[in-house]
Amino acid sequence: MKQVCVIITLLIITNVSVARQCALTIYNDDFALVKDVRVIDLQAGVTEFRFTDVAASIEPTSVRFRSLDDPKTRVVEQNFQFDLVNSVKLLGKYIDREIELMTQKGELIVGTLLKAENNQIILRTKEGLKIISAEQINAVKLAKLPKGLLTKPTLVWQIYSPKSGKQKVQLDYLAKNISWKVNYNAELSSDEKNISLMGWVTITNNSGTSFPDANIALIAGQTNQPDRQMYSYGIDYLRAMSSFKPSGERGDEKSESFGEYRLYRLPIKTTLKNNQIKQIKLIQANNVPVKKIYLYDGAKVRFYPYRTYFAPDFGREYNKKVNVILTVENRADNNLGVALPIGLARIYKRDKDGSLEFVGEDKVPPTSVDEKLMMYIGDAFDITGKRVQTDFKRISKHAIEEAFEITLKNHKSEAVTITVIEKLYRWSNWNILKVSDKYEKLNSRTIKFEIPISPNSEHKITYRVRYEM
Repeated sequence: MKQVCVIITLLIITNVSVARQCALTIYNDDFALVKDVRVIDLQAGVTEFRFTDVAASIEPTSVRFRSLDDPKTRVVEQNFQFDLVNSVKLLGKYIDREIELMTQKGELIVGTLLKAENNQIILRTKEGLKIISAEQINAVKLAKLPKGLLTKPTLVWQIYSPKSGKQKVQLDYLAKNISWKVNYNAELSSDEKNISLMGWVTITNNSGTSFPDANIALIAGQTNQPDRQMYSYGIDYLRAMSSFKPSGERGDEKSESFGEYRLYRLPIKTTLKNNQIKQIKLIQANNVPVKKIYLYDGAKVRFYPYRTYFAPDFGREYNKKVNVILTVENRADNNLGVALPIGLARIYKRDKDGSLEFVGEDKVPPTSVDEKLMMYIGDAFDITGKRVQTDFKRISKHAIEEAFEITLKNHKSEAVTITVIEKLYRWSNWNILKVSDKYEKLNSRTIKFEIPISPNSEHKITYRVRYEM
């Protein structure tokens, strides 16, 4: 049936006191633990209670009940009822009962409802049977809400109490369709040496109920990753290679350790309405030192760290782009030093006229204190790279030699330094036989070059490597 406006006069009686205290712990995986404290009036023995204002997305098997005043009070039986009111269900309950219809032309029709389906209503009136299509109906008036239909999802409990009187009870349950994420807004200084970072938490509540004046905590963490992980390239690869010595100091930390996770408590209570998106400021850090890195990872290849690779053409495909990365050391003496949850960072910078312009965005991974935060904001327009395999030899059954030439071009009007990483992916037992520039060994499979290039010039890196399998 198409939408029909239903005018209902009804009185809902509930025996739950209005006194209520709410708390939510929201997880990364689109669910929350709801802690709902209410004051109820109990009779000695078993009493039926209807708890309204629970989430429609509740996991019924997760519900826990306890009395905060009397440990002997307990639930004997629990039912979750969610047969909520809509026009189809209402009319279905009114078969063989009298209803009133108001047509689009203003005609009032009173009769006994015989059928309501397939966009038609059939009534027995004093004038005989009437068949009315849904398009003709402006409103339907019913006397009262039929028994068994609810306006809100409801927990119906049989509660045993050894004595009469008011008790404070706590209802805990898991509910789906409640989520949170963090968005970072970052402003880069005109000289690109500092950045101001503001983190806003966005909470989305589609659970089917509201939570008034609630204490809210957020749980941040990562799911388990397999040990035999494929190595990527570009900024993801560089992130895995980057670290520095822990300082042991923290900044204005907004979180606390919770097992293997981080727990963020919002500073004030807030009302979280159903079907609402709410934003609250979580993190703010000003004048944080930042370093711009030009990264060239020429080998467009992913590899597993425990395998050998013999094919001559493996690693020949190359990447021309030079990535622009903003690097921040997450330390207290850098005006930061707080655990940063995963989120999307948007970076802005003011132009010569002082207007704020968007310069890029990147996904911020979970970043603990004393780790590097790297934000990939785009690719350099005036800086390019080229990587060519110049030789490949199978020396023996267990030895391979190959050589590469990497050409870096700087078309900018100022000098730049380009970070070049080379992945020695064929095997972990390798030896650089010949190289044109100084390099640093990052791990068993990676070397790094720091190449300064003058304006409007180019530089070539060459090296030969032997692998012993």
